[in-house]
Parts: sequence; structure tokens; C-alpha cells
Amino acid sequence: MNIILQHYDELEKCKSNLESLILSLSEPYAKERTLVSTVPAFKNPFSAIAIISEIGVDMSVFPTSKHLCCLSQE
Repeated sequence: MNIILQHYDELEKCKSNLESLILSLSEPYAKERTLVSTVPAFKNPFSAIAIISEIGVDMSVFPTSKHLCCLSQE
């Protein structure tokens, strides 16, 4: 049991280190991350980071909001 608990603690430390790294790498997009976080479903900063990493921050690539929300690539 001690080995399992020690392993769990090590995994938690690794997770914490990765989260810190992700947050620091997303700092150039802090303004956008804050804006995305105003959506109730994206209160977690990592949810906002995932959205930004998927669609980017340049909304001019989407002619309309419907293009952004569309599942197919027309």
C-alpha cells in the first residue's frame, strides 16, 4: 500500500508540474483565456486553453459565427 501511495504522490507531482508548464506556456494568450473563461462551461483555465488551442485566437478565419460552430468543413 505504501508503494502505491508513493506512486500516487509522484503522479500528483508530475500532474502539478505539467499544469504549471501549460499555464506558463499559455501566458501570451492570457487575455483570450480570460475571455473564453467568461463562458460558464469553461470556468476551468484548462478548458479555455483547450478551446484556444483547437480554434486559435484569430476569428477572422471564420466568415461567420455559424462557420465556427459548424461541425462540417464546407
